[in-house]
Amino acid sequence: MDREGTTNPGDIALKGGYRIEAAVKGFQHPISLLFTASGRLIVGEAGVATGYGRVIEVTRQGNKVIAEGFEPPLTGINQYGSKIYVSHRGKITAVTIDGEKEDILTGLPSHGDHHNNKVVFGRDDKMYFGQGTATNSGVVGKDSGWLKVFRYFHDYPGQDITLNGQNFKV
Repeated sequence: MDREGTTNPGDIALKGGYRIEAAVKGFQHPISLLFTASGRLIVGEAGVATGYGRVIEVTRQGNKVIAEGFEPPLTGINQYGSKIYVSHRGKITAVTIDGEKEDILTGLPSHGDHHNNKVVFGRDDKMYFGQGTATNSGVVGKDSGWLKVFRYFHDYPGQDITLNGQNFKV
């Protein structure tokens, strides 16, 4: 990466016979993309740089914002039927191609290091998604920036655990 945080295609190692080039530019932390059933290219921006996630359609005339204002990080987008499903901090929101938003699931425990992830739809027409944990290790360290805002957020172990050795203090 260069000083502006952009990737130089020449820095990417490719096997002989392949080449790489930027197909679309102008995004801030793109995290997910999809091609709709009608062939439209839709990109989800995480929103970590701007403070809000966005869903953007790539067109020949340029990038067009479909919907914005999603709580960062936006972690994925997917299409089911005529709607785009957006996973973002603690929520899953259905968006029409015209940009109308409806929160269909809220209150997911996503205030820590890991969040709810991109939704997928099964053959049974049910929606599935992964739910992250508060921390990597079950111990909230002082280096967790979210700790000051969500003081009481923590992991819930599947069984009682006893920590031996190093004691941790908040």
